[in-house]
Amino acid sequence: GRVEGHVHAFELRSGIGGTLVADPDFTAQPAGAGYFTDPVAGAANLWTLEGGASITSRHWRFHGEVAEWPVSWDISGQDVYTQITAAGVLRRLGQGASALKSTMYRGLVTLATNPPLVYWPMEDASGSTRFASGLPGGQPMQIYGTPSLASSDVFACSDNLPTINNARFTAPVPVYAATGESQVRFLLSIPSGGTTDGAIVCRILTSGTARRWDLRYDTDFAGSFSLLVYDGDGTLIHTSGSGTNPLDGLALRVSVELTQNGSAVDYTVMTNEVGQGFGAGGAGTVTGVTVGAVTSISIDPTTNLDDITIGHLSVHDAITNILDLADETSAYVGETAGRRFERLCGEESIPFRSIGDLDTTEPMGAQTPTKLLELLQECAEADMGMLYEPRHVAGIGYRTREALLNQAARIEIDYAASELAAALDGTDDDQQIRNDVTVSRKGGSSARAEVAEGPLSVQDPPAGVGRYDEAVTLNVNADGRLAHLAGWRAHLGTVDEARYPQISINLAHPQFATNPALKAAVLALRPGDRLTIAGPLPQQAPDDVSVLVLGFAETISNFEHRLTF
Repeated sequence: GRVEGHVHAFELRSGIGGTLVADPDFTAQPAGAGYFTDPVAGAANLWTLEGGASITSRHWRFHGEVAEWPVSWDISGQDVYTQITAAGVLRRLGQGASALKSTMYRGLVTLATNPPLVYWPMEDASGSTRFASGLPGGQPMQIYGTPSLASSDVFACSDNLPTINNARFTAPVPVYAATGESQVRFLLSIPSGGTTDGAIVCRILTSGTARRWDLRYDTDFAGSFSLLVYDGDGTLIHTSGSGTNPLDGLALRVSVELTQNGSAVDYTVMTNEVGQGFGAGGAGTVTGVTVGAVTSISIDPTTNLDDITIGHLSVHDAITNILDLADETSAYVGETAGRRFERLCGEESIPFRSIGDLDTTEPMGAQTPTKLLELLQECAEADMGMLYEPRHVAGIGYRTREALLNQAARIEIDYAASELAAALDGTDDDQQIRNDVTVSRKGGSSARAEVAEGPLSVQDPPAGVGRYDEAVTLNVNADGRLAHLAGWRAHLGTVDEARYPQISINLAHPQFATNPALKAAVLALRPGDRLTIAGPLPQQAPDDVSVLVLGFAETISNFEHRLTF
């Protein structure tokens, strides 16, 4: 797989704990080298750099984008110049960005295998007179009757969908070459009490001798489907039996699959309950007929369906597994915060860097249609990690909560050796105090944690500091996580130590010239890294100072290279 970031060394063995067959040390190669050998097998292990890889000793300080180039000149017009300000990609992503489409929409329009020939999301707003195509240049679907558009939020993977109130939706399918396979798929939710017995949910017209395929709703078995097949004269030539898998009260993805098999047509009607890792359904065969290509689609052609939610209707010229978009259908519920962060950046072609194990981050709730930056912030807030902009690429980084905890110090500063560029000023205040925390789950329950005893407890002074409450809503997967998340926030909010708002180091100071390792370590500090200061003055702290770097400002001039963390 592709590696993003810095690679310092690599080791390859023949079997677990076996013979070492490759052992390159990239840090030992000269900057700019295009190829080299490693010591294990000599010239037999020739390493060649490809793509964007490079051997470099650079300390990248910043990658950004310039959004404005104001041109100025002196009164003579001879001295022309521009003063620019660059910013990381978060500035652009936070300005005027529209919400990302629903996960179902994004999944269908980016399908690499069996993409739809036609597709209607049916997420159109109330007041629309037809459903827009989800594909460029596609024809709209006509609306007859008065459905309640954008009224149903049954599917987390979608924007609000229409509720059918004895309305009919219909659209032609542009001519395409028949492949012998046709698949029609859509999302469907029938009320728990069922709907009209014998109503036609979906009518599929084809160019074959089996001209019409009606998917009928039956009240048997707490709701079931049967398939009725008609020839070109409108004569019923086949009726499947009713399925035995209940439909009522479930959020489903439905697939009608037709396959030419010699002189017969095999059919399958499959359903997948959203969030379940299996499909269910029934199959059969109609002999002596052809199916051809799909020519048109109608929803509720007999206009007798009530309170049915339907959407994301697509037609395909090949048959694939109904679970091909299982993650998108479930709106990625249960996906870890780190992996969601990584996936969203990949989908939006934003370079991504990470610190920590993305698989051990907080399991997330549904990904709803929201702005990209808000979705990324949801991940960071749920996991209590850190969103940042990496220095060595114009992209976005994420540091997991676990990667912030129990770290060894990345650098250790000696206060007595004058390795700081300014006085170490701590502040003992109430800025970070939170001793009464309520955490709610988006669309779910809540939990509360209160620190009842101790110097920073909710007790009135002098036993405590009084109540400092906080309420946050997180998009996490399960209510059972809320007590832990509230307790951890209350723990962090009652650490009885001074804060150090700024710590400043000047790398132009002579001692850094004689200690290049420390200089390199300072330049390599990342957001969330731990920094310690040994030997502060007695009036400042009784022990060594230990802090996490949240960010930094850097000033480079002819006589100064100052980093203020």
